[in-house]
Formats: sequence, structure tokens, C-alpha cells
Amino acid sequence: MNRIIYITNPIIVIFFIFPGCGVLKNKNNIPFLISDASYYTWIAGEDEHGTNIMLRLKNIKPDVEFDSLIFRNIKVPVLVSEENDKLLLRGVIYGGTSGLKPYMKRVEESNRLIYRYRGERYIYILKNIRREEMKYY
Repeated sequence: MNRIIYITNPIIVIFFIFPGCGVLKNKNNIPFLISDASYYTWIAGEDEHGTNIMLRLKNIKPDVEFDSLIFRNIKVPVLVSEENDKLLLRGVIYGGTSGLKPYMKRVEESNRLIYRYRGERYIYILKNIRREEMKYY
């Protein structure tokens, strides 16, 4: 019994000394504001279909870099563009049999935006993602 106490004590001390050692963090002081979050599924012909996830952001502080988006347990890179006075982040989940499948990875988490701010990596948990009507191309 004494050995377990001596073994676990140094581990507990390490957790108290280094509480911020996680790679991904979620802070209350977010360096941007999401004004709208939505997604829609789409179909293009018989072979292609997928889901577009769109986030419109404003009040973005300097030194923010957006990395990837996780939606329904699938992680995809974000595409960044400007739309009027806002920044548009878009993630595309491809399906079907066509060759249009960029990097996608299945993960345990869901509905998150991964970004870097001042060199550190953070996550923002996405809530209230509005569903739009399916689009046909």
C-alpha cells in the first residue's frame, strides 16, 4: 500500500505543477466571434455528394490561424476566404465514388474548430450549427 502512495504522489505533483500541458485547449477569451454557423448536404450527379460546413467569423484578432474543422466525427482542413466584412471558413466532407476526396480523418470528437493563436493550438466547441436545405448541382 505504501508503494502505491509513493508512486502516485510524484504523478499528482507533476499535474499540479504543469496544469497547462495539453496540446488542445478551450479558453473563454476567444480571439474571434462566430456570427453564423451552418451546414448543408449536396449532390452533384450520380457519383458525388457531401456536406459543406460554413462558419462566418468577425472581430478576428491578429495572429489567428485556422487549421481544421471537425463535424460529425470527421476532421477536414478548412478553406478560408473573405466575404464582405467577414471571414468565411468552409469544411467539405466528400462522399460518393468520385476522386474528389481530400484529407479526411475519423476522430472521436465532434463539432469543433481547431486554430492556432500566438503559436499555441486551441479548440473551439461549435454549438447551434444551423441546417440548410439540400442543394443539387
